[in-house]
Amino acid sequence: MSGSGTTFDDQNGFSFVSITSGSLLGNALAELLLAPEITPGDMPSYATCKAIYLFHPLGAKIAEKPITKAQSKPREIEVKDAPSERIKEAFAAQWEADDVDALIKQTAVLSRVYGVAALVPIMGEEDTSKPLDFWKLPNSDLFFNILDPMNLSGSFTTTLNPNAPGFLKYNEQLRVAGQKYHPSRMAIKMNEQPIYLGYTTSAFGYVGRSSYQRALFPLKSFIQTMITDDMVAKKAGVLVAKIKTQGSVVGRLAAGVQALKRIMLQNAQTGNVLSIAPEESIETLNMQNVDGAMGAARKDILENIAAAVPMPALMLNDETMGGNFHEGSEDANQIAEYIDTVREDLRKLYAFMDKIIQHRAWSEDFYKTIQAEFPNEYGDVEYKQAFFKWRNSFNAIWPEV
Repeated sequence: MSGSGTTFDDQNGFSFVSITSGSLLGNALAELLLAPEITPGDMPSYATCKAIYLFHPLGAKIAEKPITKAQSKPREIEVKDAPSERIKEAFAAQWEADDVDALIKQTAVLSRVYGVAALVPIMGEEDTSKPLDFWKLPNSDLFFNILDPMNLSGSFTTTLNPNAPGFLKYNEQLRVAGQKYHPSRMAIKMNEQPIYLGYTTSAFGYVGRSSYQRALFPLKSFIQTMITDDMVAKKAGVLVAKIKTQGSVVGRLAAGVQALKRIMLQNAQTGNVLSIAPEESIETLNMQNVDGAMGAARKDILENIAAAVPMPALMLNDETMGGNFHEGSEDANQIAEYIDTVREDLRKLYAFMDKIIQHRAWSEDFYKTIQAEFPNEYGDVEYKQAFFKWRNSFNAIWPEV
């Protein structure tokens, strides 16, 4: 039950792997990252990606940190043809009430974990196979679901006919637990673009790919550095006592003296005084070579993971930039450029939710209050005419990182 790599079953039939004496890892992480058959170029499955996201120390950081950094500052909303700030305020209030930033983040994170995900607004008992009627949104009991490839039963598979107009695009009718959904009812988020005949096992289709796909092998190597750290931490406090023996045959008295010295050494604290013979010495284990080798290996592994994801190694390592993180610095520019690409990648999700929130915030009831406040400008203007005027002048700008 102890020792490196020992496998056994408990009374409930669950398998465990013991990597060090008394240290057990559950099935998912142990089988994933201690499996000798994982080699460079292996493709992670759905279960593998879930295990990395849930248990690997870098799993959540790889999937979440770029999105968190991109959303660290809210967008600046402009509606140039609006009569007052109330139009922007209504939009911002509805955006906050529906917790849209969190919905977009969850969708983007799942797409980075598995390769594809979907954000789905659901209204009551409507026929989901028909187009979404946005004008019904203000008065509906609306809620949102975030779906991963398992929820969609593999229906994310793209069209592989190079002569079709939907080549390498997902099917027009997606299914959720067997129920059809019209494309207007979903915002699909792929991580990277699909490749012709490039099947993604984690997403069950010819779609985008997981952020972990190219980094699977170095992610496994990172766990080995953690195991080494654990072993070093356990051995760092070991004292080596070089005590002179009393010949080949040690009497009871001499053996007792040596045992007493070891006990006194073990219990000694700051302020205590120990007496040893001139030819005896007390030392700690020399781990300088281990520290140098493992430090370099860990740094290289983190850089390999960052290159494979890809994301700036500085974000993955969480190294402080101190005074170097200022305008014009190389680190700041590199991260700013990366975050700009992440924000651009989120553009379709934001556009989808912008349309929904506009309909919910600028409802007919809200428009009546605007007409009452601005009778000269909007008294004779129809609701939809004003709505499209605001919508066409709507603009959202990301601030600098």
